[in-house]
Amino acid sequence: MEEINLYDLLKYLKEKWALIVCSVVLFFVLGTFYYNVLLTPEYTSSTTLILVSSNTENNTISQGDITINQKLVKTYQQIIQSRKVLSQVIEELGLDISWEQLKSDINVSNVSDTEIIRIAVTNESPRIAYQVANSVANVFAEEVMEYFNLSNVSILDKAVRSDVPSSMSLTKTLAIFVAAGLVLSLAIIFVLFYFDTTIKSAEQIESKIDVPVLGSIPNYNDKSKNKKEKNIDKGEK
Repeated sequence: MEEINLYDLLKYLKEKWALIVCSVVLFFVLGTFYYNVLLTPEYTSSTTLILVSSNTENNTISQGDITINQKLVKTYQQIIQSRKVLSQVIEELGLDISWEQLKSDINVSNVSDTEIIRIAVTNESPRIAYQVANSVANVFAEEVMEYFNLSNVSILDKAVRSDVPSSMSLTKTLAIFVAAGLVLSLAIIFVLFYFDTTIKSAEQIESKIDVPVLGSIPNYNDKSKNKKEKNIDKGEK
């Protein structure tokens, strides 16, 4: 592999600055178009459940209750996303989707080292997102009472409507597109530089054939160089 002269590469990059700018601007426009036209905003609403004492006679929580609740957390997470629960939610809200589709919109997680379960629902409609979250919580609590004969599920926080998209922000989208444009333009310039076999200076000839250059023909088309030479001549006069 041929060695790359960093000085020549940087000089080449400087000469191709217009390509870099055009690429960044193009990808900025593409990012704006993608965010405003192609990207569908999504909204997320969440509700939290807490497992409490199942003893209805008093409000105390025993160590046994805590142990039982901790073991039930993962079981409850599966029940929340079961077909039986989600089918009831679909019927209750009159949704025209399958329970599998609804399941893909729901994320159930357990807050670490607690008996708190978080149900987050993401949907293109902010209204549906928070309605589903609250409905799932209510239906689930009823199912627990029916199957386990336990009333240890309590809603800690109800879901509220969020009109702020939870999907990718405009700033993040544009940053990704601009970075992609910059990387792509630099990659193209590097490839062009690597496969460019033309000789651009006497120093390159000396480095390639290891023979000193006795003379060179000045480039009179180089206006900047001619301007400098004229200024030098005026200074001498």
